Amino acid sequence: MKQVIYSLVQVAFALNRVYFPGEKKLHESLSKLPMLPHDFVRRIESLLYPGCSPDIALLTTQQRELAALVKEMQQLISSACPNCQNR
Repeated sequence: MKQVIYSLVQVAFALNRVYFPGEKKLHESLSKLPMLPHDFVRRIESLLYPGCSPDIALLTTQQRELAALVKEMQQLISSACPNCQNR
């Protein structure tokens, strides 16, 4: 899951045409990006730090949330670059 989230973060910077700043100022830099899935920063933080021990219900919820984030990011890419899908 962390790999997918890390990839989504990098895609977010690329989509916004901003260099990836590294992990030190990531939260601050992400918060300033104009094109992101709704509530992106909070959602990825809740996936990475759920605040409770993992169980089947939590893992299922996290899987759905991660899939939703991927879909929303794909929609943003499609709207920002309609011709990119064919490449």
